[in-house]
Amino acid sequence: MDGAGMIDTFYHAREAKDGRRQGQRHQRRGQYARNDKRLNGIDAELLDRAQVQRMVRDLNFSVKIVVAPILREPDGVAMSSRNKYLEGELRTQAEVLWRSIEKVRADLRKSPTAISAASLKTRVKGFIEREPAARLDYVEFFDSKTLIPVTKVNRGAHMALAVFIGKTRLIDNARL
Repeated sequence: MDGAGMIDTFYHAREAKDGRRQGQRHQRRGQYARNDKRLNGIDAELLDRAQVQRMVRDLNFSVKIVVAPILREPDGVAMSSRNKYLEGELRTQAEVLWRSIEKVRADLRKSPTAISAASLKTRVKGFIEREPAARLDYVEFFDSKTLIPVTKVNRGAHMALAVFIGKTRLIDNARL
């Protein structure tokens, strides 16, 4: 997600002469664009949510944003159309994404202080790659409101990861 050639859409509100707010649709790189290098490693769903929340706040729209939790299969795997490509042992190995999130949560609960993001990334990579068909694409820890990566991870931070299970790339994220 390097943003090369990407143009995003956002809305700009202004007051008309009669006092009503009028929205104008714009396409440009800029304040609400996805091409910010700080946002590499953050999945599109989470990025879109944060951008919409920021836009609503910045433009003073009187709407309420309701964020719903990720729907999961009984084994913890996030529901996705990509799951249809996972059969047999690959489907079982896909559980490693959710187990990784739960493992980091448990590590944070046990630790009296914040844990280094670099240390957690190394642990997650090792944990994931114990599965024969799993290859970590990325794991990132960040502030869920600003999307800025953190160097020290506390409870309440957000974790996002992408993992190839065979040829299928799966993503997941959760608040820790």
